[in-house]
Amino acid sequence: MTERHLPAPDLAAALDGKQFVMAVPTGKVGELFSAAQKRICDLLPLTATYPVFPHITLGSYADPGRVHALERTVEQWAAAQQPLEVETLRIETFPDPFRVVYIRCCATPTLEAAFTSLQSRMRDASVSLFGPMRTVRDHVFHMSLAYCDGTTAEEWAKLAEACRKVDLPVRRELVRNVRFAVFAGNEATRTLALRGPAIGPQGQSIQ
Repeated sequence: MTERHLPAPDLAAALDGKQFVMAVPTGKVGELFSAAQKRICDLLPLTATYPVFPHITLGSYADPGRVHALERTVEQWAAAQQPLEVETLRIETFPDPFRVVYIRCCATPTLEAAFTSLQSRMRDASVSLFGPMRTVRDHVFHMSLAYCDGTTAEEWAKLAEACRKVDLPVRRELVRNVRFAVFAGNEATRTLALRGPAIGPQGQSIQ
């Protein structure tokens, strides 16, 4: 683990003992995330909280006693995984009980392959999941923009409708790194390069 920072106290408590693998766009998709977050900020109440960087979660775990083994599994997966094609769609919202505003992303072939292969490796390693097991068909690839769990049902219905009306342009980006994050009081993250070959639309490798 190489980077550390302390998340908001309520978020830190909820995530304590959890581990995540995340794709983090830093180019055009990352710029769109920042712009979208600013646009919806005026629509949301002061109680809303916000992720500090754009991320697409590929795996969520709750196995604090096996962090080193989990990290080795992520290392091996990243070494074989090709870079990830990320393409944005639109702003959507998760319903109760989650109350999350997010940017939906396309289920591109590389995202689907990454999700499936990571899930397979973790299953083989008997890693405990955080949340239910989902197939790639059930998974929604997304970047959370804001968390609004402090609102009433009536407030949330109005806020969600307003946020869904915010138009976004489509942005695409090839993400070449993932972050492995461990929450244990602080958040410790490690950035890992995806070292498999990037595959173009005609099946050729992209160097």
